[in-house]
Amino acid sequence: MTGILYVGAATAQAATTATTAVAAATTAVLRFAANVALQYAIATLAQSLLARTPKRDGAADTLIGLPVANTDSGPPRVWAMGRRVRVPIQVMWQEKKVRETTPRVKGKSAGSVRHVSFDVAFMLNDRYTQQLTQLVVNDSLLTWKSLNLIEFRTSAMTVTESSGQVTLTMDSTQDPDPNLVFDVGNLLEIGGLAVLSGPDPNGRYWEVVDVTGHTSSPGSIVLEPRSGQTTTGLNVTAGNPFAPAVLTRVDDAVVSDSFLFAGVSFVLDIRASSGNPPNHPFNEVFRPGDLIRVRDSGTAELEAGSTQGPGWWRVVGAGADFVRIDITGTSFSSVSLLSGTAAVPMKIEFWSQPTRAEGYLPPAFVLEEHYYPGSETQGEDPIIVGHEGSGNVGGFRGTAYQVLDDFDATNFGGTMPPLTEAVIDPDASLTWAQGLALVCERHNLPQSNVDTAGVDDVPLHGFYLRGPTTGDQALQQLLLVKQIATQDRNGVLSFFQIDNADVVQIQNGALFTDFGARVGEKPSVEEPSWGEVTEEELPTSVGIRFQDPDSGYGENYEHWGIRHPSAQSQENRQELDMRNVVMTRRDARNLAATIARRARINGRRVPFTLPKTYLHVLENDLMTWTDDLGNTHLVRVVRRDVGTNWLVRIEAVVERANISVKGSPVQSAAGSGLATIVPAAELQAIAIDSPPVLDDWSLTPGIHVAACAKPGSTWAGCTIYLSQDEGQNWVFVETLQVEHAIGALSATLAAAAPSENFGDALLTWDTASSATVEFDSVGTVPLVSSTEAIVAQGWQWFAVVDELGQVLEVFGARDVVQNSATNYTFTHLLRGLRGTWQGCAADHPTGLRVVGLQVLFAVAGKLVDVPGIAPSASLQFKFVPPGKDLATTPTVSITTRRRNVEPFPLRDVRKTYDSGDSSVTFAVTHWSRKNLPPGSIGAYPLDEPYEAYRFTLYDVTGTRQVYRKTKSAQNTGSPTLREPSVSFTSAEQIAAGYTPGPSETYWIDVEQIGQYANSPSILQEL
Repeated sequence: MTGILYVGAATAQAATTATTAVAAATTAVLRFAANVALQYAIATLAQSLLARTPKRDGAADTLIGLPVANTDSGPPRVWAMGRRVRVPIQVMWQEKKVRETTPRVKGKSAGSVRHVSFDVAFMLNDRYTQQLTQLVVNDSLLTWKSLNLIEFRTSAMTVTESSGQVTLTMDSTQDPDPNLVFDVGNLLEIGGLAVLSGPDPNGRYWEVVDVTGHTSSPGSIVLEPRSGQTTTGLNVTAGNPFAPAVLTRVDDAVVSDSFLFAGVSFVLDIRASSGNPPNHPFNEVFRPGDLIRVRDSGTAELEAGSTQGPGWWRVVGAGADFVRIDITGTSFSSVSLLSGTAAVPMKIEFWSQPTRAEGYLPPAFVLEEHYYPGSETQGEDPIIVGHEGSGNVGGFRGTAYQVLDDFDATNFGGTMPPLTEAVIDPDASLTWAQGLALVCERHNLPQSNVDTAGVDDVPLHGFYLRGPTTGDQALQQLLLVKQIATQDRNGVLSFFQIDNADVVQIQNGALFTDFGARVGEKPSVEEPSWGEVTEEELPTSVGIRFQDPDSGYGENYEHWGIRHPSAQSQENRQELDMRNVVMTRRDARNLAATIARRARINGRRVPFTLPKTYLHVLENDLMTWTDDLGNTHLVRVVRRDVGTNWLVRIEAVVERANISVKGSPVQSAAGSGLATIVPAAELQAIAIDSPPVLDDWSLTPGIHVAACAKPGSTWAGCTIYLSQDEGQNWVFVETLQVEHAIGALSATLAAAAPSENFGDALLTWDTASSATVEFDSVGTVPLVSSTEAIVAQGWQWFAVVDELGQVLEVFGARDVVQNSATNYTFTHLLRGLRGTWQGCAADHPTGLRVVGLQVLFAVAGKLVDVPGIAPSASLQFKFVPPGKDLATTPTVSITTRRRNVEPFPLRDVRKTYDSGDSSVTFAVTHWSRKNLPPGSIGAYPLDEPYEAYRFTLYDVTGTRQVYRKTKSAQNTGSPTLREPSVSFTSAEQIAAGYTPGPSETYWIDVEQIGQYANSPSILQEL
């Protein structure tokens, strides 16, 4: 079949036409287009070229789409630059081959099998490219340079040594977060550290023993040697931005302190011994057919290799906890248990590491022999020549491409895979200034007409364009990502960081002003007129899709949204498609925050007219003046027009210095000024393990949360996050809009008898005690005296809480005296409400926290559901007010016993003596967690799926358990017990030291067994 050569006349002609059209653009047009595109993208986010919004009629196409390989004549070509970038690739030539085989089973035909393969050439880049790192087919690796794909590159860290460990600490929280890349137990290989003196740590194995993410302090990684290296005297630096240190996760070896060996027939199983888990499951690293070697085993004969090949063994099987090697023809003296050491563990590594997926390319095919970087001297490829004939194939100079031999496409439906990408390394190192100059040169703007001296000297990770693009389209993403502006300065296109623009002072005094200039009669003073962009036009969140170097250069997504969403009456999300730009996650987050911030600051616009003395002002210049009230204004010029009368008409937007967000908006308060809200409040926040005070709170295990602003702060709500792993991960759980009454006892609340007598409507009021509370906030409901009836309904209830977040007592108050602005005394009290009758048996000392539970008005706080939480689980909460971030917000910890779904403690335990057989019977009646009025008389509704109790009889001293009996309705066909009681015989009483009789008293403990927890134990003498 005749091959199809897609890099031919049609494509060349299209490219030439596009280049000619671009060349026709003058420097001024390029400058203006790039400038305007940048300003609109930054100030209004209205560029459909960047935003993933529905396309309107006449709107431009997006810069990139899905990276789909295209086999049509003249598809868009890729032009890429930077250290490493993932690009869509096109099929530039292919030759299809079909062969059919007829396998036979036991001498009979098993049918025909059709195999489809291709000799194919992939176009990678329209400029010189150092190497092809990976070929990715349908999101799976086809070829690779190394299995160690996860790496961390940075020069912004310090390296210190202590007690045999090496600590790598990021210079600031603006640097990449190590916790996003590595975990404890990972094996790393270090490269790129510059050795000043002492040992060289590069090229060795190290184990991660601790990794800390960014908080208010920079993150760090603690490493221990795993190759026997010494750390004494270590003195290194992390290189520089263009040759940084590289930490690579080792995924091509299995390492452990000791292994178990067991010979089976002609094979040997190697397993990690108990208590020494390997860094990876064996079958995630090795597969049958791989060649491996064993190092640091302590057994020379194992490290010497097999009779099949010195130094290596062939893998014949692998599981999660073992690898099996072929030992045919080999004998061992001892292989029962081999051990390394903590510093020099045993290692199983590839002898010859595979660099391609199995079964898709011929074993003898050498990928590198058919890679062409795009040099000016590269010639014909022999595979293509074999089909097209010598002299019929060009060298495609200036184009990087890869040719594959006999690529098996049978599993792809007999066609080339629809999604084919490549990870390429175009440049060894490239700065942003060099990258901008290259883009301009690509569009026929010579470097003599380009000035990039004002651009920061930092590396450009990676960037690509697909298809013919105009100069402004090619530049606008780079300008936006790096916050760079442009100006035409006497025919030279000048690039500079947008925060470093020239500043022009406008004269505006009491006697003379340059505002309102006009020809002829001197005008009256004309102050600039301000215009505001409507709130609906401003973004509430900005999201960025980008290439993540820490995720195999695959697509990732970061966004920044305005905090305190309740202050917004509308939502305006903006999505920017930057999948052709390589950025770290932190850079993407910072860019999203900067764009949102700049949109709001630049949303205020002002036009004014100046005299001809301001002809030198250009777009992107900063202008400043002081108004008649002494206020200083700073604006950025977005448009200037000069009339025939030489007056300069300026349109500008409000600007601020250093507007770019430099630290992660998620982990710092850098973006706290974005939302139009009050300053961030200092909160008094509390999480308590409380009995339910609302019916809905008694259904699912949860924690009661409440918060208020501390004195001197203004309440504006807060967002609550929950962690169930000691603060490693946080999830959003709730938003509080209502401020709660929270304070502390400023005097002792004395002990008293509980007010509610089980099974009796009579309520006993405590008229002897008083509760004096110093409040941080009294909440939203005023604290005033009321009536007993209203208090009984849930008015002015409070919880007394200990330092662990456990509710000691719930009390209600009828009478209130205000002692000061924040201090109140409560008297005429209901004590021991909601099953807390035990808590009022002891004094509550000064300092215990008091939380308002205004049940009557349903402002008791909120319950955070934590389904599936285990008893005694440790939970952490963060209450984040608007304007603050998660990292700097204090943690509120609590250990829960799931009290909101725990049965109430049983008070009604009745004893009955049977004179006939001298037995004694104990009977109970349960309470309900439902919010029934105090003094309610049962029978109460059953809260649990079935009724059950545990009765424990103690000896006469009340200290030793002697009998325990359980009474349960489970599996009886009824959810309730006919007789919720249990009897102890005369013999059982005597054995416990009691004397059976009607006047004897017994120490008895009864618990109700619940669905989620048991009621508190109540040990009492009856």
